[in-house]
Amino acid sequence: MPEERYIVIDGIVINQSKQTYGIEPVLGFYFSYYQEGDKIAYASLDSLLAMHHIRIDSVKVLPIISKMKECHISDIAISESTISYRWRVSAMYGEEGIIYSQKSLDKDSSRYDVFERMEGGFYHFAVYD
Repeated sequence: MPEERYIVIDGIVINQSKQTYGIEPVLGFYFSYYQEGDKIAYASLDSLLAMHHIRIDSVKVLPIISKMKECHISDIAISESTISYRWRVSAMYGEEGIIYSQKSLDKDSSRYDVFERMEGGFYHFAVYD
C-alpha cells in the first residue's frame, strides 16, 4: 500500500502509528484498507497477534515489518501450506507477489494470470483486473 503506516498480516490491516486495526477488505481500494486499519484500538502488537491466532510475537514480527517496508511488501497471508508476500493488492490493478510452499504447486488457471516457478519453493504470481 502506498501509505507505509499500514500493513496486512494474515487478513488483519494494522496501522502501527495509531495502534489500530481492522479486517482486510476483499480487494478494495487503498482507502478502504485505511478505513479498516483505523477502526479498532489495540493495546500491544502481541495482544493483537495472539487475539487473531497469528503465531508470531512482536519480537519476531517487528524486524519482519521493517524488512517488508524495505522490500515494499505490504501484505503477508499465511495458510496451512503456503505463505504469500504481496507488494501489489488493488481493486483496480489486481495483485502481485511471491508464494512460498514446501510442496510443489501447479498453476490454477482460474485464479492467476501469471504463475511462474522460481527456485526453492517460491512462485511469482499476478492477477490482473
